[in-house]
Parts: sequence; C-alpha cells; structure tokens
Amino acid sequence: MASPASTLQALDMETARVATQSRAEPIPPASILDVSPRRLRFREWSGPRDRRTFVCLHGLGGSHLNWIAVADQLSEAGRVLAIDLPGFGCSSPASGITCLDEMCDGVRDTIDALAVGRVTLVGQGMGAMVALLQARGCARVDSVIATAPPLAPAEEWARAAHVLVGPAGMLAERAAQTLVHSASIGGELTGWLTEQFIQDGSADPTAIPDWVSSANIEDGNQLLLGPAVAGIGSASASLVSKARTPGWIAHVVSQVTCPVLVIHGTEDRHAPAKWSTRACADHDGWTLRLLEGVGHNAHMEAADRWMDAVEEWFARPLEVDSGGRARADTAGRF
Repeated sequence: MASPASTLQALDMETARVATQSRAEPIPPASILDVSPRRLRFREWSGPRDRRTFVCLHGLGGSHLNWIAVADQLSEAGRVLAIDLPGFGCSSPASGITCLDEMCDGVRDTIDALAVGRVTLVGQGMGAMVALLQARGCARVDSVIATAPPLAPAEEWARAAHVLVGPAGMLAERAAQTLVHSASIGGELTGWLTEQFIQDGSADPTAIPDWVSSANIEDGNQLLLGPAVAGIGSASASLVSKARTPGWIAHVVSQVTCPVLVIHGTEDRHAPAKWSTRACADHDGWTLRLLEGVGHNAHMEAADRWMDAVEEWFARPLEVDSGGRARADTAGRF
C-alpha cells in the first residue's frame, strides 16, 4: 500500500502539471502538517516572513486550490498558507466528523505550527465563517478578510439553507446517504462535483482562468467520492445547525474585535450580498466592498478586483487606541 506521502506526491504532481499548462510559473508543492490525529494538507507561497502570514480557508466543497488565483499576489505582502480544512481535500478530521469546531481546531493547529508574525485569516463562504469564529479567541489574528460570509439572520436560515449549499451541495448530501461507505468510488465523479461547486458559485464561470478551474477539477478527480460527500454533508449540517440558533450570528460578529474586510459579489446566489451589507452596517469595525456582477467565488471569478479591494483596504492609515491596539474600524497595514 502506498504511503500517505507518496500518494500526496503523485496527486500533487498531476495537479501541478494541469495548473502550469497555461501559466508561466508552477504552483508550489503541497505538504502535510501532521498534528496527530489530525492531518492537514497545505500549500505555501513564500513571502516576507517578517511581515505577516495569510491563512486561506476555502468554502464548502472546496480545497486549498480555490486560492491559487490570488495567492501569488497576496504573497507579495507576506507568507500565504492555503489549507484543506479538516474533512475536505486531503485533510482528515481528528474526530472523524467534519464540523465547525473541528475546522477551527485545524486552523489553530496551522497557526501554531506554521504561521510567523501577525496573522490575517482569509476565508470564503464557509471558510469565512470559520475565520470569524477563530479570530475571536486567537491573539495572533489581527485582521480578517471574509469573502461571501453566510451571515443570514437565524429566521432566514430555514429558507436560506438550500440556497447556501446550492444544487451541488444538495446533490452531495443525497449522495452521502448512499455512497459514504463506497470508499473506492472516486475519479471523475469527484472531479465533476468539484466542477459543479465552481460553476454554481460563479455568476460567469468563464471568467475563472482555465488553469484555476482545471487544477481544482483535476485535484477532485484524484479524491474519493465517499469521504468527499460525507465532509460536505456533515460540514453543511454543522453550519446550518449553529446558524439557525437565534442570536448566534450576531454573537459571533460582536466578539470579533479586529479589523474585518468583507468582499461580496452582487450576483451571489448562495449567500446574498444583502447579508453582508446588513452585518457591516451593524458593526462599525467592518468594511464592505461589493463587486458588481460577481458571484459567490469572487476570489476565483474576479481575482484582480478581489486583490484591488484587499490592497486598498490594507493601504488605509492604521489608527490605534490609547492602548496601542489597532482600532477595529481601520485596516492594518501590510
């Protein structure tokens, strides 16, 4: 039987080959962070080690490769660590069940083991929610960039849950009921599921560079379908269960004291932009940037505009309070 390291190497070589077919520079190799019993796949883009570390967290049904369209530019300002959250990609949950608490623990392990200096958590969709949760209790996190966070009030979640996970998510949940025990099934079916998440989450899927889509789909092609759909199903159930609790979203938002940039596409069908508009209006410490004509996957579909929003936010003057801490309503400098 092949070792986990050799399996990862074979998978990574094929993904990297596909990703470099239409771009000049290869993507960095993937690695495994082994914090027993949790194993996390990550990819690092080197950057100025004395400035900050960006820890990038993908959305539901995604992987660390969702961030490859912006990682190079982001690494000009600091190291970039993009991870597979526990239960997704090649990362395994310690408990065997993918839930918000497990994903937060995985982020904590990554920060403790790999991050240098100040930390910015960068999340999309479900990953944005994980970033906000983790930012509450981690002193090293001094800012959050949340793309399309699912911040619907509890009373809307009964109607919004099926919209949030999308057609591909609902398919994955149904498939999990029959395929979770079929560990040998994978290949093109898993890649197809990855492709559906990319397309469902984009207002214009053709705007995503071919090499970005191809790398994500090829990575999916090499994963097993049973664990993939089980992770999607249990993660979405965990998120919906928490978010339906009255006051839970507001409580999370109120506990985030660091600067937060929210980037949201106006054509997001899964997490409507009005959710972010309302949350930012109610919280002076949050800055909202709406991207016109863009869907749920703004960091893939409109990478240049996403980076413009990030660079503009970080370029703002940093204001501090009497204790020397950054004020929540101002951005931190790169």
